[in-house]
Amino acid sequence: MENIYINKDLCSKCKGSCCKVSGCMYMPSDFKKMKYITIKKELLKGNISIDAFPTTGFKFNPDAWTLILFLRARNKDCDIVDLFTNGGPCKMLKEDGCFYDEEKRPSCGLMVKPMHVGGPCPKTFDEKKLMKDWLKHQKLLEMLVEEFTNKEFFEYVYDLVIKKQNELANKIENKEYLKPSEVTNYERFLQISGKPFYTSSEIKSKNGFII
Repeated sequence: MENIYINKDLCSKCKGSCCKVSGCMYMPSDFKKMKYITIKKELLKGNISIDAFPTTGFKFNPDAWTLILFLRARNKDCDIVDLFTNGGPCKMLKEDGCFYDEEKRPSCGLMVKPMHVGGPCPKTFDEKKLMKDWLKHQKLLEMLVEEFTNKEFFEYVYDLVIKKQNELANKIENKEYLKPSEVTNYERFLQISGKPFYTSSEIKSKNGFII
């Protein structure tokens, strides 16, 4: 792993502004084996969630969109499957900093460079490369989503998007505060609303990815 940044003094003064926004993303290399039973056991420990990064603009259909699934540190009071997460604070954020030591902390968290109190602090990892790395494991994560939600993956995503859109619309209508993650989700929903959804496995089979 490259670009590891540790500044306990600065992060202690900051009290985890980044960590309050959302838990850090993992890289596939953070896990000894990307196997079904291994990742299932990790999820059941209660500190990791399945999240997703929406992406659009495919060669076979420019209007199509999909979700690239990945793992992140679980946000407080959130579930194993936490697609379009409402954000943090991260469950591992304690008064004296991260519950994890550097060896167990998600790589993407170690690759955020502490710069100043209050953040935001710059990410030094390539997010597109990270999503490419996770592409190899989409079928595995889709199966885990289905197991933990008791729904077909396509059906679950369809129902979730409608639910999240309605929740955000009600908040906006009532002039309620939106977390940074909710603002991001709202902007994403505007981009994908009314467009055809494909699973990432389907798009991969069509050789549709251009990231």
